[in-house]
Amino acid sequence: MPKMKPRTKAPKGEQLTQQLTGELAMYEQVGLSQHALGESTAYRYRGTLLLYQKALDGHKPSLGFSRQYLGHLRKQGFSEGAIYVHRAALRGFHQWRGESLVFPVRRALKQPKYVEPKLVEKLLTLSKDSPLDHLVIRLMTDAGLRRGEVVNLKVSHVGEKALRFAGKRGRERTVPLTSELKRALQPFCTGKSPADYIIGLKDKAIYMVVKRYGKMAGDPSLKPHDLRHYFCERLQEAGVPLRVIQELAGHESVETTQVYVGVTGDHLEQAIRKMEAATKPNPPETPEVRPRPVRQPGPLKRIVEFVEEDVVPASSLLKKPLLRIVESVKEE
Repeated sequence: MPKMKPRTKAPKGEQLTQQLTGELAMYEQVGLSQHALGESTAYRYRGTLLLYQKALDGHKPSLGFSRQYLGHLRKQGFSEGAIYVHRAALRGFHQWRGESLVFPVRRALKQPKYVEPKLVEKLLTLSKDSPLDHLVIRLMTDAGLRRGEVVNLKVSHVGEKALRFAGKRGRERTVPLTSELKRALQPFCTGKSPADYIIGLKDKAIYMVVKRYGKMAGDPSLKPHDLRHYFCERLQEAGVPLRVIQELAGHESVETTQVYVGVTGDHLEQAIRKMEAATKPNPPETPEVRPRPVRQPGPLKRIVEFVEEDVVPASSLLKKPLLRIVESVKEE
């Protein structure tokens, strides 16, 4: 195989002028759309397949050649991230052919950016004057939609209580509507047919909406996928189980979900504190010490005290009877 410059797709000039041929051309026309890929992802995969076609040098594609090709990329110094993209494009092609491409990639998953709730509040407040822009942002923050899913969302996908649509690689997703998202969707569904697109913007336009409001809110590096991260983070912070977050986000693997929910500011410390509280032995209970009740003097003792303390005057007619009582008590 020829020496190759590390890249994930063919140069722009080749993308515009060269065409895929044979089975690869058929896959481009049918398979890529079946996988429900976003516009930018489909463009990248097409460029990747152009590089693969060049390496084929007139030969027919095969599983064996695809594995050799990926191994050749590794020997040429391609990063594991770049090989991952090539494998993803080729895996989709082979799945379309009814085959399974297996090639291990040691890609280190990057920790996604943590999006502060205050930043999202700013985005939503700033976009209030533009209902379309506000809806684009809401679909990502309140339903976790990918950029391509926002582009492809149709009126028929909006139910009374939830969004139901085919997500990445055709996986069915059901995401219940928040009250705010339902309110934002309503004017864009009214008067339209079920087959109409709700947003009516291309992939690049969605990207620019988020970039524009991110810059206005003080974070020019903000990207659409960061808002999807925020959706997953918020679910995790609310105590939603990982498997449920995976289903709501439409992740194929729970490992991907673990990366999405692993970036909150204080979740690690909170986890250790919870573990510490659960495993810490309970202190021994201190027996309750009750004060002894003060015994009140009986009636005879009170009479003795009255007589001895001369409380009863000597002139009183009771004096003598009381003295006799005192004497009898003392004798007992």
